[in-house]
Amino acid sequence: MKPSTRSFIRESRRTPGFSFLDWLHGYIYGRWTYFTIGIGKGSHPMNRIFGPPLRRLACLLLPGLSNKNALAEGYHGKVIPLC
Repeated sequence: MKPSTRSFIRESRRTPGFSFLDWLHGYIYGRWTYFTIGIGKGSHPMNRIFGPPLRRLACLLLPGLSNKNALAEGYHGKVIPLC
């Protein structure tokens, strides 16, 4: 496990109201950033496999989501590589 992952876990435990789902989202997004955005936008080749179930899940968790790209376009800004 990388030191940055350990730091993220420590900080998530210290942050009040930071749920397991917040941690899971942060870990997945931080670990596979480009993949996550590509699936959200529908531009990744694996979108045919992961896209539909993830979009259904997003619609269940975020009932106001009408446009299939609204989540990716509204939530994500720039991706800044750390390495």
